[in-house]
Amino acid sequence: MEYLELSNTSLSTQQALEILYARDALQDVLKTQGQVSPEIHQQVTQLDLRLKHKAGRILRVLNLSEYRESLPDPPQDWWWHLDSKQVNWLIRGLTVITWTGSLGSQTAAVYQLLGDLYLQVGLSQQAKSPYLKALEIAKRTEDLEGQAEAQVGLGQVEGKKTEAIGWLTQAQTNYQRLGDRSKVEEVQQWIKDFQ
Repeated sequence: MEYLELSNTSLSTQQALEILYARDALQDVLKTQGQVSPEIHQQVTQLDLRLKHKAGRILRVLNLSEYRESLPDPPQDWWWHLDSKQVNWLIRGLTVITWTGSLGSQTAAVYQLLGDLYLQVGLSQQAKSPYLKALEIAKRTEDLEGQAEAQVGLGQVEGKKTEAIGWLTQAQTNYQRLGDRSKVEEVQQWIKDFQ
């Protein structure tokens, strides 16, 4: 979202599509959760409002109408219709729907995806809090893979080199415990890139 908000940087078509696909992924996870915590709802609503506010930048590089028509199953979610006057109505509806289901379950996957979405749109500092919450839940449920994913996210958003390497090293250890050699090697490469 940071590059979406910076007026001196041009947004590419690919970046615009990545933002929309990231919102799709978040919606998919939210649908599987049943109930969404108020904290997640607030963060999603905040991101959605920022996306709506900066819709003009996306519309400058992406003809959504043509893109929707080119797909075999055109998307119906509001973010694929930023060019429509119905967006305000859809945003209000999304807010009401999300609030009605916001009374309960907290899973690491929702927080992980929220952190990923923040990271995807360039809001790395805002991604830190959901990643920390995902890590806390994953530790509580003894989910090694969830812990590793959250630690990778924290390593990617950490501004201090030493701390970033620390998060990535913890993730690598968890992937080793899981026996996931490809993830171990991938994280090892990220650690080398930081050094």
